[in-house]
Amino acid sequence: MSLRMGERAASRQLPPRARLTRAEVRRGRRVLWLALAVLIMSAVDLALTLTYVTTTGMVEVNPVARHVMSLNSPALLAVWKAATLGLGLGIMVRYRHTRAGEAGVWIAAGVLLALMVHWVRYNRQVEEAAPNLHLSGMMNSEAYVSMNREP
Repeated sequence: MSLRMGERAASRQLPPRARLTRAEVRRGRRVLWLALAVLIMSAVDLALTLTYVTTTGMVEVNPVARHVMSLNSPALLAVWKAATLGLGLGIMVRYRHTRAGEAGVWIAAGVLLALMVHWVRYNRQVEEAAPNLHLSGMMNSEAYVSMNREP
């Protein structure tokens, strides 16, 4: 009886995956390197966000992130960022040998690169405006968020 169960299980197995082409192997490597870049840029984004939101406050245009920040928990913000990043990168890495997986990670890297440029500009503007920040009206915007540091 156990032999028959083993035969049935063997007949249900999927055929072995065909070998990857050279192009698919190179694509897979590119995706992994880009995913690493996305991970690093996301960590920088989180660090800068937490720095500003727990000190001077900031304007957050992403309504979902703004809602998470309104819960006043830097740890929750970090967990939310890690979970969404992990899910997205996990999907892209899983499909790293496909054009769709590569396109996804290129888009993510491009968006985060644009965000890094934005942070450089933002840092300069805040540095120049810091003495008069309370006069700017920015703090009256519904997109303005701030958090207390967690003990």
